Amino acid sequence: MTGIYLLLVILLWAALVAWLTVLLTKKLDLLFLRILVGAPSFAAALTLPFIDEIVGREQFQELCSQYSQIHIDISSAAGKSVYFASQPNIQIQGTWIRVMRRPFRFVELTSGKPVVTYDELFAEGGWLARHLGLSEGRVPLLFKGYCGPANPPKSISSFKSLGINYVEPPARRM
Repeated sequence: MTGIYLLLVILLWAALVAWLTVLLTKKLDLLFLRILVGAPSFAAALTLPFIDEIVGREQFQELCSQYSQIHIDISSAAGKSVYFASQPNIQIQGTWIRVMRRPFRFVELTSGKPVVTYDELFAEGGWLARHLGLSEGRVPLLFKGYCGPANPPKSISSFKSLGINYVEPPARRM
């Protein structure tokens, strides 16, 4: 049903843009000039509802290459016990769409120093996805709004394969 709704919105937008393009080029006498002005105008106006996701996709891909690597201090990690230290999500500023960074920090039990760190990124959809209710969960319409490392250590067995002992976080004192 969402696909039909999206198709209807796109068709209505294309019809409106075509009508506006005809109005814009109507006063031009030569057919060549109408095509020369009308075709780029139509193409540019047709992409306007998606421009934030088009630019946001490029920004998101750049951020993914920057943030989605696993950092492991293997030399000091071998034989150590680590636990997951919960961190708040961080909104990345300066992007055309909302991008959240979820940090994963596994710290050494006694010292509290980070041993294994990595981040996952989540993107929200652009203006069209947010305001027309076209995507459940406000995800982007034009790209996958998630990235992270390929095989992050999240389980006891994945930490054991690295020579690291995963333990539950210590109880917080009140």
